[in-house]
Amino acid sequence: MIIFDTLENLELYCSISSNFQAVIDTMDRHLPYDQSPGSYSVKENGKVKYKIDAYLTSNGGKIEALSSASLGVYIILEGQEICSFDERSVFRMLNGRFLIFSSDEVMKKGVLETLPYSVKSVLFTLED
Repeated sequence: MIIFDTLENLELYCSISSNFQAVIDTMDRHLPYDQSPGSYSVKENGKVKYKIDAYLTSNGGKIEALSSASLGVYIILEGQEICSFDERSVFRMLNGRFLIFSSDEVMKKGVLETLPYSVKSVLFTLED
């Protein structure tokens, strides 16, 4: 499963997981925008963790995989990049766009479109 949308529609996906509201609450408090790169836990929900990353896009990109039985919510906070799961699932990510994907998908992120961009992103991991 892969879903591509914008942050204004994030609440439409609450039914995907009982832990999804923690993602919405964290984003509403703007925590990922204000925090430094690193790994964090949602205090109110021990089943939701998130990792903030800052990097420069490149030709090679970076591989991002989830642990088993989890759901990923990947959000671009600043910059732009290309993300892909395979040659048919390629997404142009800009500020405020997100991807929801399951643990059986492996994402390649941080691929440059034309010129290198500085990117800040957050990946929420929702354990079932």
